[in-house]
Amino acid sequence: MYRSTYKAFTFLLLGLCQCILIAQERSVYNDPFQIGTFSGNASYQYILKNTDTIFDGSFLFQRSNLETLLQEQDSSFTIKGSFKESFANDSWLFQFGEYTSESKSEVVDFEYRILVSGTQEMAQGLLSEGIPRWRVEPYHTRSRKLRGNKYLV
Repeated sequence: MYRSTYKAFTFLLLGLCQCILIAQERSVYNDPFQIGTFSGNASYQYILKNTDTIFDGSFLFQRSNLETLLQEQDSSFTIKGSFKESFANDSWLFQFGEYTSESKSEVVDFEYRILVSGTQEMAQGLLSEGIPRWRVEPYHTRSRKLRGNKYLV
């Protein structure tokens, strides 16, 4: 009798744990995103708990437009970090830039590379449960090579 009660309790407990694990499954968002006046593409990890979206894991939000850069100038940004249970945590990077193209390009290993000039502002630092420790640095660029939205050094 105790053995069958123990088995029933064990199956009930395993079933409950499995439901909790399924509810805590991490999902990935990778689509257009907007925060205030900033719109771009975002990729982040999250957990759905009841009807709440809980950020949990890596976060990347960025925008750059090559066509706009080649025509006049481009305003780009990158916001990169991670969340833990909806709190911004660990290392974060914020980059905002205004760039113009010098209409010079080259092809290297099947990639177009263009020369740009402009200004980039960057803030980076650590966050612990959403509380920041920042370092802010302005960058002025002149004729630096750009591949996609990553600088070549």
